[in-house]
Amino acid sequence: MDNTALSETSPISSRQPFIDRLSILTPVIIIFAIVFTLSAIKNIYDTSAHAKSLGYSAIATLEDYLDNTASELSELNRHISKTCNVEDTQRLRQYVFQSPKAKEVSLFDAKGQVYCSSNEGKTSFDVGEAALKQIKKTQTLTTIVLSESRSHDTAIFIYSANKDLSGINALLPPNLFLELITPQFELQHYDYQVNILQHSLEHKSGSENQAYRSYDFKSERYPITLTINLTPQSYFTHYGQHIWRVILLASAIAVLYQAIRNYKLTRNSLAFSLKEAINNQELVLNFQPIVDIHQPKIVGSEALIRWNNPDHGSISPTIFIPLAERIQVIEQITHQVFQLVTDFVNLNPHLVQSQYISINVSRTLITKSKFVEFLERYAKRHPDILPLLLLEITEDNDFSPKELETVRTNLGHLKQLGFKIAMDDFGTGYSGLNFIHQHAFDIIKIDQVFIKGLSQNSAIDSVITSMIKLAKQLKMRVIAEGVETHEQVEQLRGLGVRYIQGFYYSEPLPAEDYILKLTAQMEGY
Repeated sequence: MDNTALSETSPISSRQPFIDRLSILTPVIIIFAIVFTLSAIKNIYDTSAHAKSLGYSAIATLEDYLDNTASELSELNRHISKTCNVEDTQRLRQYVFQSPKAKEVSLFDAKGQVYCSSNEGKTSFDVGEAALKQIKKTQTLTTIVLSESRSHDTAIFIYSANKDLSGINALLPPNLFLELITPQFELQHYDYQVNILQHSLEHKSGSENQAYRSYDFKSERYPITLTINLTPQSYFTHYGQHIWRVILLASAIAVLYQAIRNYKLTRNSLAFSLKEAINNQELVLNFQPIVDIHQPKIVGSEALIRWNNPDHGSISPTIFIPLAERIQVIEQITHQVFQLVTDFVNLNPHLVQSQYISINVSRTLITKSKFVEFLERYAKRHPDILPLLLLEITEDNDFSPKELETVRTNLGHLKQLGFKIAMDDFGTGYSGLNFIHQHAFDIIKIDQVFIKGLSQNSAIDSVITSMIKLAKQLKMRVIAEGVETHEQVEQLRGLGVRYIQGFYYSEPLPAEDYILKLTAQMEGY
């Protein structure tokens, strides 16, 4: 049993849970603040880019509609005669009836005189000088103008002319024409203005003076221009429409941050460090001599695992061994102890040939068939080392009757394989006295709590005497642990204890120092 222990206490403030939560939330709040700030700056450019894209798209939408309408009118014109008979009028009226936007269709001659319309049939009036000039300017002989209709309403007229400048036109209500594009602008809260031949067709703006930026767009085929003004509301609207992306991004970064933080905390945690130490074989052995006080000389030692972590410093076995059992790596550690002991014996056979080395084995492992199989393989591979080993089984586990039966069976099997077995910390558990009668241990080790109470409590002296008497009856040797003073040695000698382990003779030693001690003893004898 290791004699070292580490206990530490730390005051826990009642405010600590709040501080811990704050330490977690603060970085998340900062992440959200940074992401929202950067996204707000980026929103300025994104809103401008979206306005440009929407402007070009709106011009293209109007052009496509006018192209399709002009194509329909041109096709209709091919089926209309120059006489404006009843059939011609009916065809014009049928087109208007089927058209979703055209309210009137008229035919005009090369001189610019309208001679036939869907409303009046035969008629006569001028198309207007502005319209003729615009038709002559275009290569496609297709254009639009904004003018007053004969009913004095503002209307859009689309003209599709032949080479001789005769042709067909249609009257389009401005509001129906603009329905093609205005919903998108209103959705984005963009102020906009649509002009045809410098005349304003539509002007939606309540805050021209607040406009931060303006963008102009012009049709290459028709005399249409579009101006978009971006106001604060435009930027806020665009930002609000995409806020879910900002929240999603901030959340993803926050989750990633927490994952990295947890990973680093895990890496810095004792449990993670212990697993790393096992994988990297950083654990080392110390050997604490066991002395025969009748001679006196070293007759054996206890192999004690030690861990010196670069981040956490020297970790007491009283901390990392229970941790190893909790995170279920105690079996891996025990395997490494066996390997380290094997290497030590193979390197120093002349020093340990008449010695023994005890290895602590958690009683939880004795219930596992996998670990017993490991010991079986070890016994077959190292028959020369087997007589030197002593397995120390602690008494501090409380097993069910079924588990105790498994332990008894497995210990019996290990005895048959050639392992010597000791009960460690005898007297500290509840099942020790019953268990020691069920299995023939080779050695019992009296726990140091009894040694420290020698001569301080007469009841303890009686208990130790009873332990020694029981061991002699069962033909078991006794080792006293935790011996620290000469007075304790003499008292134990008087009680009949022959084998001593403790700081009085030696603290646990690194392998090199233990070798020197064994060498000095050999040379002395």
